Amino acid sequence: MKQKTAQETRHISIIGLVLIMLLPLLPTKAGNVVDENLPLAVRFCQSQMLSHPDYKTIDFNTKLKWNYTHGLLMQAIFATYDFYHSDTLDCSALYHYAKGYYDATIDDNGNIYNYKKSDYSLDRVNAGKNLFRLYAETQDERYMTAMKTLRDQLKDHPRTSDGGFWHKKNYPYQMWLDGLYMGAPYYAQYAREFETNPAVSYADVVKQFLLVASHTYDERSGLYIHGWDEKRTQNWADPVTGKSRHVWGRALGWYTMALVDVLEILPDTVTGRNSMQSILKGIFDVLPDYQDKESGCWFQVTDYPDSTDNYLEMSSTAMFAYSIVKGVRLGYLDTSLLPIARKAYDGMVKEYIEVESDGKITLKNICAVAGLSSDRDGSYDYYVNKTDVRSNDPKGVGPFILLCIEWEKLEKTDLCDKELEHLRSENKELKNKVAELTTAITTISTENDSLQHKIDELEAIIATLTAKNDSLQNRIEELEADQKTEGGDSSTSFINRTSDSDFTAHLSDNGENLILYYTLSQNADITITLTSLNGVTKLQDFIPECTTGNHTKVLDTDMLPAGTYILQVKNDNKTITLKYIKK
Repeated sequence: MKQKTAQETRHISIIGLVLIMLLPLLPTKAGNVVDENLPLAVRFCQSQMLSHPDYKTIDFNTKLKWNYTHGLLMQAIFATYDFYHSDTLDCSALYHYAKGYYDATIDDNGNIYNYKKSDYSLDRVNAGKNLFRLYAETQDERYMTAMKTLRDQLKDHPRTSDGGFWHKKNYPYQMWLDGLYMGAPYYAQYAREFETNPAVSYADVVKQFLLVASHTYDERSGLYIHGWDEKRTQNWADPVTGKSRHVWGRALGWYTMALVDVLEILPDTVTGRNSMQSILKGIFDVLPDYQDKESGCWFQVTDYPDSTDNYLEMSSTAMFAYSIVKGVRLGYLDTSLLPIARKAYDGMVKEYIEVESDGKITLKNICAVAGLSSDRDGSYDYYVNKTDVRSNDPKGVGPFILLCIEWEKLEKTDLCDKELEHLRSENKELKNKVAELTTAITTISTENDSLQHKIDELEAIIATLTAKNDSLQNRIEELEADQKTEGGDSSTSFINRTSDSDFTAHLSDNGENLILYYTLSQNADITITLTSLNGVTKLQDFIPECTTGNHTKVLDTDMLPAGTYILQVKNDNKTITLKYIKK
């Protein structure tokens, strides 16, 4: 039979110890393994510990791994222990579980399980962040050896021509936003803890943030896209700029978390620190515009909230909210952003967290993976492919637990009091404004009723005056026509003497011909008859199907003797009679 190694034996012992340590945290309620009365962060940690007692299945794996996701989850569990462990709430099982992961993956000589420096992957550095505390607490040289190994990787790590870390050796000449979270916090803390002249390392850390910002900034959205290819050879890279095409939520979330975490580590005197803070502020000046108005969460492709197939994604939502709350707590962001983070947190709890029948907590709607490579083209369709959506992925659970802790830390400061004071003041202002507007509306409504009554009166007067004016105008035209006749003018003109305007006519004598002008409002047969005063017909004409509109008819009156004549113009319904005097 194969003998178990010391590391394997230690691993098995750790599992048993953790399970024993969990017993005091187990509730008395029958059927539940997680107490619903515990803080949400503790319940999440318990749920993860019970689901992955030997660490092998973390991040949906089947064997033990040293990876960034494991480091993130252990960081969240350590943070929960640090905040909640007390005489009244024994959280020692959380500490032993997180420490147990490192005892299972670092052997007696300080070698890291399944780690290869030659891979030059920034993803392998992130899990080292928890070693600083373990070494400080235990002075175990295994942890120091492992930390030096990871720092040595950064010394030799391949870079772009302007000094940016490649994301991985097998992703050459590429900088991803993700990489800043994976490597920069560890790099900065190692320099602070162990380097005699950390200024050079600090400058290099700041440089990484500024380089990736300059290469990935997207002017259209005001945010930062996922990655950049210096050589412009990748299928996802723009041939001119080298940028990928979209703002992926989690990549941007890694970047904002890296910013707040590293700003916490760097001394205030470090050159470029203000630029990092400006980048952070710039992101959160824009990001609320892309927040889902209903749930408060953010979308998988952040800058396309209204596009088809895009979905609300919880790892990015937790990361953004964590960055806001921590950024506000440490003074990097304004307290006015806290309602944005609160809405995101409340939306996650209400819509995307479920409690299983045994009390375990589940966080839904987490993107499993969305990297960039030769077979992952960075297209919109690639990012919104929902086949990779799953629950309880540590890339979402870890940031959510950290978010819970940040809220608790914030509430222990006076910033929450300031936020409450700010919100109360804003609420009071809004109430006053609503009251002012309500009064104004009532006043305007009353004035409007009075004005409307006055308008109705004036419109009635206008209608009466208009009708009177029309009547007067008709009479004026009649009198003017009579004046022309009585004055001996050879040009004679008469208009319809009725008030009906559907059918009008008038005459004009230009000295050579008698011209009849008439207007119809609808098609009709027209009969024109010219009769002398003694009743003898002198002229008659019939015009069938005369069309709607204005018409002209020249009447031959050369043979007529001087005298007075009656001209009648008839349509189907009425007759117009005009007088004509020939001299």
